[in-house]
Amino acid sequence: MEAEAPFWIELLVRFQALHWKYLLGYAFSVLGSVLLVRPIVTTLWKQVESDQSGIRAFPWHSAAVGTVEVVLYTSAVVASGQYLYFIPAWLLLKTAGRWALWEKGTERVWGRTIFLIGSGFSLACGVAGGTIASWAISDRWPDVVILAVAFTVFALAFRGWICCQCMKGKS
Repeated sequence: MEAEAPFWIELLVRFQALHWKYLLGYAFSVLGSVLLVRPIVTTLWKQVESDQSGIRAFPWHSAAVGTVEVVLYTSAVVASGQYLYFIPAWLLLKTAGRWALWEKGTERVWGRTIFLIGSGFSLACGVAGGTIASWAISDRWPDVVILAVAFTVFALAFRGWICCQCMKGKS
């Protein structure tokens, strides 16, 4: 007579079978943030900095926050929507932190615009990563590929559009 394995062993076996699918979603979020979102924000800041030097003393701070937030957004989605309330709470906290700069007038309109574009793309990237993980777990591979390609194409097209606008502004 064979003894039943404890539930935690079954859970561990199940996790091992699915863990790479979770990692796929997180990898998309982090790599998408680094390879797609960060270049968009950097391109926008470069245009502003060409007019006024030294605006962003520590640009890696924004990059670090962006990387952390895409992981948090992905986690909120992967947790079966249980923690989706976290997303607006984080955005509120993030915006409140910038509000003081906006009220003092130390950050101009373009700073707000760049902040909103970066936040929007970070949110989209994190939610896409969480959705990719969820769909991968459900073996919805065509949907995973379509979402990954669609987000990538949109981000690249948006960056291309921004680059064109920057060129027009210089001429």
